[in-house]
Amino acid sequence: MICYLNRDISLATSGSGGCNIQDINVGIQDGIYVYNLGDIDGLIFSGDSRPDASLAVETIITNQPFYRIDATSINYTENYDDHSYTESLTASIVSVRNEIEELMQRAVHGRYLVAFKVIGNDNYKLVGWKEGLALDDVLSISPDNNSFSLTFSGRTTYPMMEADKSNFKLSEKVFEPIFEPLFEDGLVVCEDGWATAMYVVKVNAAGQALDEDNKLCEYSEKKQDAYKLSGASDGDYNIIGTFVGTDYFNGKSVRIYDSSLCSVSGTISVSPNTIVLNSSATTSAVTVTSAHDWRIVTFPSIVETSITNGAFGSTTVYIYGTYDCGQDIIVFKDIVTEQTTALIVRNDIITIDSPVIYPNGTTEVTLSPIVCGDYSGTTTSGTFVLNDDGTFTVSGISESDSEQVITVTLTAGTETKEVEIIINGINASRMARAISEWCEIE
Repeated sequence: MICYLNRDISLATSGSGGCNIQDINVGIQDGIYVYNLGDIDGLIFSGDSRPDASLAVETIITNQPFYRIDATSINYTENYDDHSYTESLTASIVSVRNEIEELMQRAVHGRYLVAFKVIGNDNYKLVGWKEGLALDDVLSISPDNNSFSLTFSGRTTYPMMEADKSNFKLSEKVFEPIFEPLFEDGLVVCEDGWATAMYVVKVNAAGQALDEDNKLCEYSEKKQDAYKLSGASDGDYNIIGTFVGTDYFNGKSVRIYDSSLCSVSGTISVSPNTIVLNSSATTSAVTVTSAHDWRIVTFPSIVETSITNGAFGSTTVYIYGTYDCGQDIIVFKDIVTEQTTALIVRNDIITIDSPVIYPNGTTEVTLSPIVCGDYSGTTTSGTFVLNDDGTFTVSGISESDSEQVITVTLTAGTETKEVEIIINGINASRMARAISEWCEIE
């Protein structure tokens, strides 16, 4: 088992067989530095930028400020067991003002990285990576010696590490430069949705501006190094070269497609924008006109379409009705501009069985059609009554010895549906009885 030891740290024996590393009340200088774990984008380790046996951190990647707390000594304990480390760090605090105490009380729900510098060491110690340490919810106060202490503790993947001192004197730190194309409103050249960066700027891994010495412009007050697009002004940068719209920096193109940054010309429309189908008119054609390729993004449930996407120009799309009534919307979208246009589709369909046969002597018939929305009706005999529950009744049918054929005409929107109601005559009834009696005899 490997125990990662640091200077001025002594090894004790752990009951669990792991590493028990304890700092015997080491004096520190420069206080402690506390980072919100959520502000840390990552760590760059020295050498090949990967964690190695020395666990030396070259750069803490963050563009957020750390908190510095005055402290005189550190008591640190680290136990290794089951592939992780249990860490506890208690710092003796010089003094605690009311506002500091209030800040600490609000901070008890966070997770933190903590750094400190042991007297006699060149670089800093860093604990809490990757999971972060929790801050105890009690600020310990000893009235005997007027001392105050804070305790950070938690279980982490990494042990105590060494961090380069330049992370805590940012005005002196020299960063590894990265060149990034700058895609911001007003700093790009637009062409039909394509944005070409006017500047490629020098930054560190956290995106902070770097000067000609690879130091933070924030502290040096020098201009940020940058390349400029050929023909562009120098802007507020220290220009170190030029580029053209087809160039790449660190594998990143200086030209991207971003319709939210650079608007795109063109429109999309559908004509007509409303169609009505029924059981007689089951198909209708519409024309989609677009400056770019398009596709249907909202699919209807009561109709079908001949195609679901098309190219720029004018395209004919056929709409096929189904046996479902109702109204729906088909949305067509220009895939370049993301503009949309809508087609309203209504399917006027009445569904009802026909003919329907009733025995001789029937004077009233109630039927239940399937129809969306309101409908009306007429009858060739009797009286047509539309009921509140959506059914209709034909009443007042006169009695007759002969067969009667009554035609009811229903209308819903553009749909018209005829229903035949057949009232059997006496002869038909007698024949039915005769057939029934003959079947019983047999």
